[in-house]
Amino acid sequence: MRKLCGTLLAAVLISGPVGGQDPSVRAFLDRTSVAMGQQFTLSVEVSGKGATGAGEPRLPPMEEFAAFLGSRSSQQFRLLNGRMSRSRTFSFHFQATREGEFEIGAVQVQLDGKIYKSAPLRIQIGSGGRPVPTPPGRGRPAGSASQADLFVRATADRERVYRNQALVVTYKIYTGVRISSYGISKQPETAGFWVEDYPQPRQPRTEGEVIGGRRYTVARIKKMALFPTGAGEKEVGPLVLECRVQTRGGSWDPFGSRDPFRGIFSGDIFGREVTRQVASNPLRVEVLPLPREGRPPEFQGAVGDFSISGQLDKSEVKANEALSFKVRISGSGNLAGLSEPRIEFPSGFEVYPPKVEQQIRRDPGGISGEKTFEYVLIPRRPGPVRLGPVQMAYFDPASDAYRISRAPEVSVNVAPGDQLAEAAEAGLSRQEVKLLGQDIRFIKIGSGPFHKVGDSILTVTGFWIPFSLPLLCLLGAAGYRRHQMRLKGDVAYARARRARRVSRKRLAQAQVHLDQGAGQEFYPAVGQALMGYVADKLNVAQAGMVSQEVKESLRARGVSEESLAGYFDCLRICDLKQFAPSSSGREEMRDLMAGAREALTRMEQELASRPEGRHAR
Repeated sequence: MRKLCGTLLAAVLISGPVGGQDPSVRAFLDRTSVAMGQQFTLSVEVSGKGATGAGEPRLPPMEEFAAFLGSRSSQQFRLLNGRMSRSRTFSFHFQATREGEFEIGAVQVQLDGKIYKSAPLRIQIGSGGRPVPTPPGRGRPAGSASQADLFVRATADRERVYRNQALVVTYKIYTGVRISSYGISKQPETAGFWVEDYPQPRQPRTEGEVIGGRRYTVARIKKMALFPTGAGEKEVGPLVLECRVQTRGGSWDPFGSRDPFRGIFSGDIFGREVTRQVASNPLRVEVLPLPREGRPPEFQGAVGDFSISGQLDKSEVKANEALSFKVRISGSGNLAGLSEPRIEFPSGFEVYPPKVEQQIRRDPGGISGEKTFEYVLIPRRPGPVRLGPVQMAYFDPASDAYRISRAPEVSVNVAPGDQLAEAAEAGLSRQEVKLLGQDIRFIKIGSGPFHKVGDSILTVTGFWIPFSLPLLCLLGAAGYRRHQMRLKGDVAYARARRARRVSRKRLAQAQVHLDQGAGQEFYPAVGQALMGYVADKLNVAQAGMVSQEVKESLRARGVSEESLAGYFDCLRICDLKQFAPSSSGREEMRDLMAGAREALTRMEQELASRPEGRHAR
């Protein structure tokens, strides 16, 4: 064996330096004729001295007739007649987008400060469905996947839509070969659309389909609803997949192959895996403008089928007390893009910006659900008041007509309020109203009983403790370091661990406001403690919390209905009372503080009793 290695080494040294030939650049296509929408590969091979250090090739402009999908590179080392050669190959994948015959200009590669160019190429792009001939002298390797073995198809439920009307696009993969794995390497280009993605299962469901007499395994890999934001011709770009294809074993011909060892050691006899990039066909859609004839003045751009309703949480209320007015819009269409309805509230009402919640359902035929706008209203003058009617104008594409949905008016009886609230209405500021009757402040004295300091640790636990201290310190330091590393690397874990401590600090601040009688600061502080605790436990943004989703998430983590009811009751009081502090007494504030502490304590105990309660999503 040593003699054989020595002979080979001597042969290499005698033959001259490794890779001593001059650099060269060669460009070639895997096929010179393709059909519209199909893919082709432009390969650039750099060989010779310093080939492995070649930079990224500079391609000529090809946007006129092809869409770029992705690229890969590889290196090769060969030993032939005692001389070792090196080369590097860059593969660029494209999809044909225009019919005709086109020239691919010279490819430029920079190597050791010099520019090397390849010879130009020509490619023929035919209409869709034309057979793709194999280039002369380049047979398809045994076991590799052809264009017909694996492809992705994009389909839309309609070719013509109105602006802001749902267009449902589905992407399916068709394969006649075995695929070990795949991933989306490029999402489709959706400029000019509002996008709502459908949830995709971890394991796509497969089915069989026969196309052109050949049976394919088909799986849905992506589905989305697109809402065009403007009129005109729109295009949805191709989706690109990178697949690991398991090829069949190839036949080995020791006499016809250049490399007699290739078939034995490369794994072709038993099959191997190759990487393939496949792209879907682009989709073109005509977006029609909304008609001007019959457009109502209150129309705000909603397209679909909607209904609207309004509801007050109480029919009687005192002046300067808060009440809730909910406006619910339900139906099918772009609910996420719906604007706040235009409502003219009666004079004498103080109106705050609405809290918005939405529940989106992604049905097979489109997007549906409901969106709620909850307004906090504070009536300042007593007497009967009527709200509404509330109406919403929308365009119904099914009937090509504008429609108006109306919610009937609701009434509320406002009773006279207390004197402090009337003083605020008379011209005093909220800060002045809070301080009425509080011009004498008392200092809380007494810090509690003193406690005796315990004995020394040596006298309490015995003399053996010092011998175990180093080990305990080491174990404690290791545990603490692991805890700190996890806090830095796992955001969900860090937020969940700190949730209780942060909520206690916020409740302590709320207690300060309670002691001072500052209702205007007290209710927001309690609400912040309640919402912040759940947001940290679930690892979600507090600003994007939706009540129904929070309830479902907490139920899934073992929180009882009784605890949920207590928590959301406290949160609801905070939402209503923080806008009318002048009508809140100390007793109500103390009750809310006790309820909030109890709700957080019960939730902490129930979340800690289950393993999934210790980790946020």
